[in-house]
Amino acid sequence: MKISAKFVTFGFVKRFVMKKILLFRLFLLAFILLAFFLSLYTFRAPKPEPMNLVQEKFSVDRAFEHVKEIAQKPHSMATDEHERVRNYLVQQLTQLGIETEVQSTTSMYDFRGGVSAGYVHNVIGFLKGREGKKSILVTAHYDSQPHTLGAADDGAAVAAILESARALTEYPSLKNNVIFLFSDGEEAALFGAKAFAEQHPLMKDVALVLNLESRGTKGPSYTYEVSNDNGWIMREYAKSVRYPIASSLAYEVYKLMPNNSDFTIYKNLGYSGFNTAFIESFVDYHSMTDSPENLSLRSLQHHGTYIMDIVKHFGELDLSNTKADDLVFFNWMGHFLIYYPQILNMWMILIISLLFVFVVILGVRNKELVIWKALVGIAVFLISAALALGATWLLQTVIPSFYPWYENFDDANFYNVGYYFMAFGAICVFFVSLVYAILYKKLGTLNLWTGVLFLNIVLAYFIQIYIPTALFISIVPLFLMLAVLLVKFLMKIKSDRFIYLFLIGLLSFPVITLYMPFVKILYITFGLSLAVGGSLVFVLLLTYLLPVLEHVFKLKRWILPTIAFLAIGVFLFIAHTHSDYNEDQPYMSDLLYCQNAQTNKSMWVSNSLYLDRWKKQYFSEASLEPLTEIFPGSMRTRLKSEAPYVEIPKPEITIYSDSTDNGYRYVHLNVCSNQNAENAQFLIHQKAAIETLKINDYLVSDSLFYHKFYGGYYYFNFYGIYSQGIDLKLKCKAGSDIELIMVEKKIGLPSVEGFEKMPAYIVPRQGYFSNMTVLRTDWKF
Repeated sequence: MKISAKFVTFGFVKRFVMKKILLFRLFLLAFILLAFFLSLYTFRAPKPEPMNLVQEKFSVDRAFEHVKEIAQKPHSMATDEHERVRNYLVQQLTQLGIETEVQSTTSMYDFRGGVSAGYVHNVIGFLKGREGKKSILVTAHYDSQPHTLGAADDGAAVAAILESARALTEYPSLKNNVIFLFSDGEEAALFGAKAFAEQHPLMKDVALVLNLESRGTKGPSYTYEVSNDNGWIMREYAKSVRYPIASSLAYEVYKLMPNNSDFTIYKNLGYSGFNTAFIESFVDYHSMTDSPENLSLRSLQHHGTYIMDIVKHFGELDLSNTKADDLVFFNWMGHFLIYYPQILNMWMILIISLLFVFVVILGVRNKELVIWKALVGIAVFLISAALALGATWLLQTVIPSFYPWYENFDDANFYNVGYYFMAFGAICVFFVSLVYAILYKKLGTLNLWTGVLFLNIVLAYFIQIYIPTALFISIVPLFLMLAVLLVKFLMKIKSDRFIYLFLIGLLSFPVITLYMPFVKILYITFGLSLAVGGSLVFVLLLTYLLPVLEHVFKLKRWILPTIAFLAIGVFLFIAHTHSDYNEDQPYMSDLLYCQNAQTNKSMWVSNSLYLDRWKKQYFSEASLEPLTEIFPGSMRTRLKSEAPYVEIPKPEITIYSDSTDNGYRYVHLNVCSNQNAENAQFLIHQKAAIETLKINDYLVSDSLFYHKFYGGYYYFNFYGIYSQGIDLKLKCKAGSDIELIMVEKKIGLPSVEGFEKMPAYIVPRQGYFSNMTVLRTDWKF
């Protein structure tokens, strides 16, 4: 049998071409995987710098010594440890030769009918500048939550400021003043920041605020919030900060959360500035695991870098006018910061829209696009997104039902939550790749991709209307992907040509490196409570990469859905093997000892209905009822069980004056805690008909307070009672009776025989309603 030379040559060429195309596709896949790796690898805090003999440089080692000193024990307001930390700060600033003072005052937060007040002690250091006309305020709070060591929140920031203060005293004098504020009472209700902003004379010269926080113990320090009219300060920020991590989208995400920080006070008053925090390892937030050994030195270094760079740069600038039109800003590949004026948004949307129309016309003319198939592509995207997000929502919903102890952690973020994040990502890959693997041949990848791009243009218009500072998340990938199509259609490049694959890989790289850090941040920020946020952004990214997926399908059509499906199972299995609580992964348990002083009735109480291995000893015969014995009008159902009576020192009330004049009753009294309670809640029956209330001579000015009742009672909180107690001045209608209830909260549980003390695998749940001794006392006069 003879085979012609022509046929042999054709077969050889075909095999050579096919092999080359295979290599191209493998190269493309490797390049894309590299982009995913680099996008996460470069998004991190800088490497800690070793101890340097140059005294004017920040030393993370010296800063960490401060952390270890500050975070020995929990140091919430009005505790002995809180006083020790305050004295340490005063001592360190004084030793540096910095002008130091303690602002001790009452601060009140009254808003929308909710009233909280506290006695605070702000520690203030003042470094005078050459001219001394304007000041930079560098601030962090030194109080912790009641049940956390506070190494990261906010010990890392406090330590970074102390070390920066030392370094700046070795640096030539700056033009502007620098104020170091270690605020008190942030964890309770932003008391210290409010007291400084409203009462301290140094505030009048403040032109710029840098607030440092944390919401975990690791990760880059992220400038997640910037003041309004930020154009000028963000341009200067970009010039000065060596390792900037910032995004105008991050603040839009932050606004969706029920969180505030000290920076909220200054921002609402119109001051310019930055708010930075690291947020990874969220499980340690407000926990006893927020300890020095769990704190990342990279994160601590990043805090210090921000302080030194911003203070040195802005310290030499004219700060008489810090406002300019807002910028849109974001990072690319780690610390590379891109910014542009927000006013350019509409022009960019218009250009993108015209470019899209031009590309579609070219594609139709080249017979590479079919309009009806592109329209079907819109439906295909919605189906794939709905499947991925639906599966994510279902999984995030059912996981806590299998592991009910997760619910006591913020957003159900248990120690293994990272494995669930990877499972959510795999779910997105599975459904997107499955749907498009089925349809890409019938409808054509370019048609499906065009439908995706059209939807993202529509999304861009919605972003511009509602959150314009986040528009870059749509504009950047749209421009890059449309550029790919434009070149392809103009040059009529086939989809299997090396130049097309190279172009796809080259322009997909910045899209991946832009999107992936946001995917990670959204998963970390919202945890298992709202994982669909991170999944939505990941689905958008995957559909931007449809041409890449097409070439993966051509390598092996079902390989990607198969790998993703197996990955889901693997990550869920690993998460399960790390799901139990133990000494390395302690459980946050909540338990209260509550007592009514009038009835002498005592109870064990828990907000969480889950009985962990330690807590179940207290609730062998439990009921589910509101805690009306302590809080009249309470509606929330709690676990309750009878407890042995323990003698608790009762508070004292002293009535200084009680008089009637011109149709009003005026009462001046003092209430003092005899058990040194750190917090108390006060309820005054509405029949008192209060016209005005002064707490330590500070008037409750929110009118809603006088008309909004809690179970028939006026209601307010007070933190930091101390030995002097709390002064109340009431103006009521004449003839009215006053019924006052004080609910004291003392940190810790009484020692009761027959009950096991808290073991090493248990830590108290955060807040003032866990691991507390609660006493209700009533007075009528």
